[in-house]
Amino acid sequence: MTGKGSVGFLLLLFVFVCGFLPGCERNWGPPDADPPTIVEAKWVDDTHVDVAFDEDLEQASAEEPTNYAIAKSGSSEDTLAVTEAILQADLITVRLTTSAQSAETTYRVTVVGVADLEGNPIVANNTVEFTNQAVATYTTYTEDIKPILDANCLSCHGSSFSPLTTFSEVSVFVESGTLKQKAEGGHQSFDGTSGQAVIDWIDEGAHE
Repeated sequence: MTGKGSVGFLLLLFVFVCGFLPGCERNWGPPDADPPTIVEAKWVDDTHVDVAFDEDLEQASAEEPTNYAIAKSGSSEDTLAVTEAILQADLITVRLTTSAQSAETTYRVTVVGVADLEGNPIVANNTVEFTNQAVATYTTYTEDIKPILDANCLSCHGSSFSPLTTFSEVSVFVESGTLKQKAEGGHQSFDGTSGQAVIDWIDEGAHE
């Protein structure tokens, strides 16, 4: 094989091998001028979310918690604190530790300042949404409140006098504010525990 042929063969061999070596194309190809962008955010649990990007990240900027802001979708004031950001082994995913999230709630993640390995910073207004997948639990009329009202109120509010025997009948007193007022005012039918249970149920939305 001639010298020129050997060089050509070695060059082709290098190109072939380089395709299997992570980062090789960055060292021998044209400089990367494209900033990273967010691909998706995945809920992990009530205090963690994974944010994935489209290329490898520079560790220091990726792990700066102040580069991430999280708020309820459609709100700029109802926010979560981001206390930790850890770049994962794949170099494109950052796991964020947050303050307690609300169940069944969609949040918007906004990222600033995060850079790729070439130092290109993410552009402004890079956002992505995720939904907390935990199932919300509610106090319900059927399971929690009806037994309280049956035990404490039916002696006066049975079938004839301002009845409180069904959800629809109780809902009238919820909508007027009367039931909460009685519970808050320590009406003789409620002790502290039962009264607070009724108040909490109303505040949660008075679910049937």
